[in-house]
Amino acid sequence: MRTLFRSWVLILAATVGVAQTAARPQTAKKAAAKSATITASDVQQLRAALAAQQQQMEQQRQQMDQLKVQLQQLLDASQQANSAAQKGQSSADQAQQTAAEAQRLADQASANAVEAKTALAIVNTNRTLPL
Repeated sequence: MRTLFRSWVLILAATVGVAQTAARPQTAKKAAAKSATITASDVQQLRAALAAQQQQMEQQRQQMDQLKVQLQQLLDASQQANSAAQKGQSSADQAQQTAAEAQRLADQASANAVEAKTALAIVNTNRTLPL
């Protein structure tokens, strides 16, 4: 008798379990169908959101274009400043070379003057000496 009772309990439990499992997918399907229903208001809201995003993207494109122009202007100004600095450095180098050459020529002239004075002194000494 116990065996028969256990068998009936087991069959009943299995039936209830199958019935509950079968009922769940139908409920899930109904919930999915309800949530999948899209209204015209939902579509309108999505369109408005899309339009707002597109407008935002266009504004960002314009800002990017402005930044590109500013960057190019800065690059051009930097290049001009570098060119002017190089020309200035070249002029300074040339001036330094010219000054060094002038100093060398002045030193040479000074040495020539000393030689000339020495030669003149020798000539003057020779004239004053009796022969």
